[in-house]
Amino acid sequence: MNLDFQVTAAIAAICVIGWGVMYAVRGTGTGTSTIRWVFPAALSLGFAVYSLFAMRSDGVLGFWPEHIDGVWGNQIWFDLLFCAGSAFFLAVPRLRAAGMRPLLWFVAIAATGGIAVLAMIARLLLLERGRA
Repeated sequence: MNLDFQVTAAIAAICVIGWGVMYAVRGTGTGTSTIRWVFPAALSLGFAVYSLFAMRSDGVLGFWPEHIDGVWGNQIWFDLLFCAGSAFFLAVPRLRAAGMRPLLWFVAIAATGGIAVLAMIARLLLLERGRA
């Protein structure tokens, strides 16, 4: 396994763990903290850039062979689908309350996965911050 990919995977894990711990300790209320929306926005942007790199390297559908090449590939695919679907499902009432269009975000999530989930969260937190 390439060390560079181990490092990028570890960096992504550290970002998500740090974000999760921060929210678990500090709460997810609307508040006025800028970091609440900036962090998921930055993650979305970074992930989008990395995804463009991956597409340039392996093609637009380069992810697909990884998910159909065995039980673990399928399991990871299911996990990604279930996590993105669950995040969307839980966000819909807040999206509507903030004046966002859930169907457009669902299409974006279906097309880009975590990039759109993170962007959706960032946008939602920004809108909720404005109402606080």
